[in-house]
Amino acid sequence: MSITDTVIRERYNCTGAITDFVFAHAAFDESDLEVWHLSVAGVMTLLTYVTHYTITPTNNSMRNGCTVTTVATYPLGDVLMVIRAVPYTQPSSWDGLSTFSKVQIEADLDRLDMQIQQLSERLERSLTLHPLSTITDLILPDPEEGKFLIWKAGQLTNNQYFVGASYTILAFMEVFLETANKAAARAAIGAIDATWTLAGLGEKNFSSLDNDLAALAPDEADEFPFYDITGSAWKKVTRSNLVIPPYVMNIGTGDWPYTASLTRHWTNFYGTSGASDRVFDLPAATGSGKVAGIFKPDSGAGDVDVTPNGTDNINGLNAVWKINGQFQYVVLQDRAAGEWHVLDCLGTLLEFTSAADVAIGSPQSGTWANPASHSLSITPGYWLGKYKVTANTSDVSSTVLGIYATLSTANNSESDVTWSEGGMTGNSHAAATLITRMTFFVELPLLVAVTTTYYLNIKGASDAAGALTSLTTYGASVGETLISARRIA
Repeated sequence: MSITDTVIRERYNCTGAITDFVFAHAAFDESDLEVWHLSVAGVMTLLTYVTHYTITPTNNSMRNGCTVTTVATYPLGDVLMVIRAVPYTQPSSWDGLSTFSKVQIEADLDRLDMQIQQLSERLERSLTLHPLSTITDLILPDPEEGKFLIWKAGQLTNNQYFVGASYTILAFMEVFLETANKAAARAAIGAIDATWTLAGLGEKNFSSLDNDLAALAPDEADEFPFYDITGSAWKKVTRSNLVIPPYVMNIGTGDWPYTASLTRHWTNFYGTSGASDRVFDLPAATGSGKVAGIFKPDSGAGDVDVTPNGTDNINGLNAVWKINGQFQYVVLQDRAAGEWHVLDCLGTLLEFTSAADVAIGSPQSGTWANPASHSLSITPGYWLGKYKVTANTSDVSSTVLGIYATLSTANNSESDVTWSEGGMTGNSHAAATLITRMTFFVELPLLVAVTTTYYLNIKGASDAAGALTSLTTYGASVGETLISARRIA
C-alpha cells in the first residue's frame, strides 16, 4: 500500500453531542495514534486509550484509517486533536532470511514515510531562521522561571526581570530613573535633544508666556491643543483657557505671494486664497525649532501653495504642499537645516467622480481600457489613495468570464499589481450570454515624488480569446465612479 497523503493530524470541534471522530489517514496499530483534548478553558490533556476512547479500524484495517470514539461527550467550545505518532523504531528483522516479503518491504517503506512526515510536521511548527540567514549554531537555553529571552553576543540568553518583590531593569532605564530633571531624562531615552524644549519655549506655564505663544486654532474651535509641561502632570491647554490672545498673521488678497517671517516661536497664518492659487513661501529651514501654522478659512477655488525655500524639503520632499479646501491647514516645524517637518495637518483632498454609465467600444479579452479617461493628477507628497468602480462585462462565447480593475500611472495598462483587484467566474446559468459584474473598492497609501496622473483602468477576461460582447462601468445606476487622494504627510 502506498502513502498518498501527508496529513498526520486532524482537529475536531466538539459540539456536546458528537463522540465519533473519523481519522481518514493510515497507521499500523491503534497505539500509533495520540488523542488530545483541549478544553475551552485552555487545559490540554493527552487522553488514554480504552480509558478515554476506543478505536475502530476502517474495513478492519488501520491502513484505511479509523474512527475514534470518546467515552465522554465533550462540550461545545472544546477541541479534540488526533495525531499519528508512529514510533521511531524499525521492528522488522531481515537477517538470515533467504526470501523477501513484498508485503513486509512495502510496510517498512510506508513506516519510514510516516516517520518522515511526522518529523516534517514538527519542523513546520518550529521556529526557524529565514533562508538567507547566515547565523549558525544557534542554541536555545533551557527555560528558567521568571526569566525572558534576549539577544546577547549573537545568542539567546535568559534575562531575569523579577526577583522576589523587586524588578530588575536594563542599564538605560537605570540611567533614566537616576536623571536629575526632565531634559536629562528625555536625553537618556533619546526622545529629543536634551536642550530642545516644546517649540523652543522652555518649560514654562503657557498662561504666563505673554507674547511667546501663538495659538494654532481658528476663532471658532480648539483645533490645536497644547500641553502645560510644568509640575507632575501634563495638562491640556486649549485656546479657550489661554490667558493671552493668539498671535495671528492675516494674509489678504493683495499680500500674495507671501513670504513668511517667523518672528515668534509659534505663528499662525490665515490665508484667503479667493478664486486663484496663492503662493506661501517658507523661509529657509535652519533648525530653529520654530513652528508655522497655515490655515485656509475661505471656500474659494484657489489653493494655498506652501512652498519650501530653494532646495529645502517638506517631510523629505522638495515639493509644494497644497491646501485646497476650506478649513484645511498644515502645521510645520523648522526641524533641521533644509528640513521642514509636518507636525499636524487636515489633509488636502483631491477627487475625481463620474456619475455616468460608460461602455467601452470594441472591448478585447485581457486588454486594459479606460472607459472615459477616468484619471486624477496627484501632486508630490504622502497620500491615502482610493478608487471605487462598478464594472460589468459580458460575452456570448465564454464559459469562464472575469473582470479586473486597477489604478495605474499609465493609461490603458497596469503599472502596480497592488492596486489591482478582480477575478474569474464560471457560467452558472443557462443563458446564452455570460455576464459578470463586480464592485471594486481599493484604498492604499501612496508616495508621489513628482506630479503624476493616475488612471482608472478596467479589463474583461474570457476563456474565449478575442472580442467581448460588452465592457461597461456604472457611475449612474449603481453609484459614482471615484478616484481620490487625501494628503496624510
